[in-house]
Amino acid sequence: MTEAAVDVFLVLIYVLLAAVLTAVVVSMVHAFKVRGEVDSARNGVPAKTIMWSTAAFFVVMLVLTYALGATDVLQVNGKDYRQEEWLKVTDMFINTAITLGVVAAVLMVLGVGGLNRRLFKSKSIGKHEKV
Repeated sequence: MTEAAVDVFLVLIYVLLAAVLTAVVVSMVHAFKVRGEVDSARNGVPAKTIMWSTAAFFVVMLVLTYALGATDVLQVNGKDYRQEEWLKVTDMFINTAITLGVVAAVLMVLGVGGLNRRLFKSKSIGKHEKV
């Protein structure tokens, strides 16, 4: 690959990253505005609590994985990469993606297995039954 091709590729990556970040921010603002107008629980599901918990967990994961990111010199194709901030950012995105994937898989297994319904059965029955 020539240096011009690498430069074009990097610009494309930056444009796509900016587009994704813009889409995420717009989506979150829209979701918060829409959710703010409805009840916090919809059909017995605490949607507002889930939304805020998910957003908070994502931000905490980003901060935590950035703080724990490695700053060791990285050698790729004979070149040394020493910029500590970019090395930490790279670790942050990789570790956050892995963590979110694992958490999603665990929550999916718990949801499919019905463990949540069995654990909180007494709370939900008393709350939604009409006498």
